[in-house]
Amino acid sequence: MSRLSRDFEKYRRARRRELIKLGIPRSDAHEAAKSEAFGRQAMVPVLGKEAALTSKILTKLRMDGTFAQFLVVPEREVPPDLRDRAEVWAGAPDRPKAGSPAG
Repeated sequence: MSRLSRDFEKYRRARRRELIKLGIPRSDAHEAAKSEAFGRQAMVPVLGKEAALTSKILTKLRMDGTFAQFLVVPEREVPPDLRDRAEVWAGAPDRPKAGSPAG
């Protein structure tokens, strides 16, 4: 995905404003909001658009200095036709990023 859809672009702008109000520098807020919006948009085929837009984010910090982010969504918000796919994703082990030590 190289572009954000209209809904996720609105989400990115709102999130950027929120991060700036929290005291994060504008450039960092822009990058963080953009990354989060793309990550959420990528989860639409798994969770559905509403759940991807409204879910909470859980960040897992690893001992090697890397981190992983997870979308936390109540099961009732995942459309019934996508639940099997979402359950498979939820049960998958973490995949290490390129350049980080495999643990």
